[in-house]
Amino acid sequence: MIDWKQAQGAGGYFEVGTVSNTTLACLTYSLDYILQLGVENIQAHRQPMMARLHKEMPRLGFEPMTASDSKSPIAAFAKKDARALAPRLRSAKVDIAVYDNRVRISPSVYNSSCGY
Repeated sequence: MIDWKQAQGAGGYFEVGTVSNTTLACLTYSLDYILQLGVENIQAHRQPMMARLHKEMPRLGFEPMTASDSKSPIAAFAKKDARALAPRLRSAKVDIAVYDNRVRISPSVYNSSCGY
């Protein structure tokens, strides 16, 4: 069920938006999956991958932008001209966010054949 209420003030008249039906469809499946696995289990699975990223990425010339002890599901690393790596990553089927001078990586349960 979706609730909606017009905001008070000018924003209620001019900040128009719509619900993303694609997002709602994805949430219908993914939220049940997340609850089945358990957030704590997902985080426990992710942390070794995050630790490896924080160990290996600096050796490859990337400067960490996310603290190594962060529990965030995202790690960002800076590197001059990082966008130049995009074709090579794409051909290796590595799907991370690549920007001009940084990359953003979000490992989770979908990154391995862990049985989840």
